Amino acid sequence: MTESKTEIDKHNVEDKRQYLAFLQGAIERMARNSASLKQWIIPVLALCFGAAMTSKSVLLGVAGIAAIFIFWMLDAYYLMLERSYRKTFEKAVNDEKDLYDMRSEETERGFLKWVCCLRAAATAPVYVGLLLLGVIVIVCA
Repeated sequence: MTESKTEIDKHNVEDKRQYLAFLQGAIERMARNSASLKQWIIPVLALCFGAAMTSKSVLLGVAGIAAIFIFWMLDAYYLMLERSYRKTFEKAVNDEKDLYDMRSEETERGFLKWVCCLRAAATAPVYVGLLLLGVIVIVCA
């Protein structure tokens, strides 16, 4: 029941391909979660800011700004995880990771990495713009 070297190599290549597909799936999920947050913030803010302007309630405007911060923090978290899995993917491609080790890279996670993701080009411009809109709504309410 011994397999030839080419059969073993074929299995290893297929195993690695499957492992990379798993990692790519995790990366895609994090990116999809981030995009979903950006889609959900719009109706939430339309509700909060619309109600704030209609009822002249500063409190509803502040609730909208609080929602912006919550969504921004979650978006940065997903971006941090996505970057961590990208680093894991790179190591897997270079055979620096054990096969089917789905743990993301510890060096790419943590509070400072999360803060960097808060300031990233994928998050900061969107949420800073929404914060400015929230300030305008509060001033006008």
